[in-house]
Amino acid sequence: MTDTLVSWPAAVPNPTGEGLSIKRKSALRQAEMEIGPNRQRRLTTSRTRTVTVKWVLTAAQHVAFEAFFDSDIHGGADWFIAKWRLADGRQPRQVRFQNGEFESAPDGPNVWRVSATMDWRD
Repeated sequence: MTDTLVSWPAAVPNPTGEGLSIKRKSALRQAEMEIGPNRQRRLTTSRTRTVTVKWVLTAAQHVAFEAFFDSDIHGGADWFIAKWRLADGRQPRQVRFQNGEFESAPDGPNVWRVSATMDWRD
């Protein structure tokens, strides 16, 4: 990750609240013991969440989204800054696309529905 992260493009709206799903990743490692309960320890104090998000974009916004994805964040490999809100209201966040993947499908003559699973760092 570079010291200066790019920001979510102003030409692309924030994700909708529709279908939002948040999963907190464990910061623990567990070891089986021969006798007694498993031992576990905390690996890090930072928190990463897996978040599933969706967008409804116009054709022009979809072009801007793909340009941001391909060029600015190198095919989804890089972290970026997003001012998207979750229930906790905190922003901005560091975000990246999991595995450099998203799905998009046309939904009418000028509408695209896009979804992605992302890593969010607090």
